[in-house]
Amino acid sequence: MKLTPLHVLLLLSATLHLGLTLVNTGESAAPLWAIDAVFLVVIALSFGVAVQGWLAERRRPERQRGLGGFVVSMLLLLLAEAWTLRYDLPGRVVPEISLADPLYLLSYLGMAQTLMRLSGLRGWSVGAAVNLLDSLTVMIVVAEVAWLRFLAAALAEPGISPLMRGINLTYVALDLLVLGLALLALRRRFSPPLLLFGVGMLAFVMADFQYFALGMKGTYRAGTLLDSLWAWGTAAQACAIVWAWQTRSWSLPRTPAGTLQVARRDRVLVLLPYLAMIVSGFLLLRSGVSPQFPHKQIEIWTVALFVVVMLRQAFVGWESARLNQQLARQAQELHHLAFHDALTGLHNRAAFEDELQRQLHVPRPQPLALLYLDLNNFKPVNDTLGHAAGDQALAQVAQRLQAALPAGTFVARLGGDEFAVLLTSIPDEDAAWAAEEQIRAALERPMQLGEHVVHLSAAVGVTLAPAGEAVVPEILWREADQAMYRVKHSASDPGALPS
Repeated sequence: MKLTPLHVLLLLSATLHLGLTLVNTGESAAPLWAIDAVFLVVIALSFGVAVQGWLAERRRPERQRGLGGFVVSMLLLLLAEAWTLRYDLPGRVVPEISLADPLYLLSYLGMAQTLMRLSGLRGWSVGAAVNLLDSLTVMIVVAEVAWLRFLAAALAEPGISPLMRGINLTYVALDLLVLGLALLALRRRFSPPLLLFGVGMLAFVMADFQYFALGMKGTYRAGTLLDSLWAWGTAAQACAIVWAWQTRSWSLPRTPAGTLQVARRDRVLVLLPYLAMIVSGFLLLRSGVSPQFPHKQIEIWTVALFVVVMLRQAFVGWESARLNQQLARQAQELHHLAFHDALTGLHNRAAFEDELQRQLHVPRPQPLALLYLDLNNFKPVNDTLGHAAGDQALAQVAQRLQAALPAGTFVARLGGDEFAVLLTSIPDEDAAWAAEEQIRAALERPMQLGEHVVHLSAAVGVTLAPAGEAVVPEILWREADQAMYRVKHSASDPGALPS
């Protein structure tokens, strides 16, 4: 993080506030207004640090908008604390509700907006849903502990108006919301700035919870170490947010939608929901033996936690099934690519050799024929019309071969302008020569390639493996190759140039 004079002043002010709260004991206590004035300075400097970071991003509107929510949050917090400072002066009575309360509450919304951008929740994905439910799990257990430890008892205190109870519960709910969003941001992108922000937010929330518990009982005393949690929590948040934007910790890496990825350094955060569930289970067990933990209330919290966990598992199960289907499709595609020619869709040389090997190693009641094709005068098509026209010609050759031969005939492109045909169900040698004639007739028809008409032909070598005889595949290949070359060199018109 780039330290500026504002950062240094902020840290010094927070340290001064801590020192004042430490000496605020007995008769030597510092004036309450002085302690709160230093806290106001801490907030003002936090606001200044936020504005400084916001101005530094004026050339990047998107990043500047992301910091805007935090700047507004600090401004509202500054106004609220300035209003509250009025009641620390001698002779002033602190009212139950004041203008500071809506300002404090609105400041949470600005913080939430910034955290939403840091968490990267801009679209739907299974990974985002699981992270969100994990954060919700932790929030539920934190709320359960807070409820059992002090919230329920504090709300039961007599003499508290419904409005006051509602406002205090709103503070608690917003604290949990912001804490959950901070955890979500950490889960989505773990970084030192976000970790510092999470620690600062945790200090702020702990102070709010303690203030709620003591305030509802009427035992809160201002100017103590509890106030320093607010001061240092605010300073840590301001420094961390600007640090996060400086180091682009807000920018999430591009990963496939729905992917659940766990970095090595994030594993502690991944374990948090499970640790929270262990705590909830411990409270449930304690409810049977300790009156401090009402069994009925714990049952309600446990059911809420169970619903969230089951929903999370449903998402994970759905994502696992989707990934398995995707892997199966990819395996099929890879198998197809491994044994098929990408240009023509025919089988490739590897597939043809495997099929030939398989056919020659099983008893054959009928002869087998191997036809080896080489296109005549194909190179001038590439040279004259270009490789795109050549590819189009090869694709048309493949289509004509499949149309001219019986269904189920094994046809392959061996590479370049060479093709092969395997006839496995022919009654005799004449059937092989009939297939050869069909192939030549199909390929000799004029071929339209864009604006040009091409006349191609093929030299076809035919060789047979008699029924019931073992034949070595290499020998059959060599005989077919030799037969094809004899045909090619004896042809009087090997082809014609494109017109």
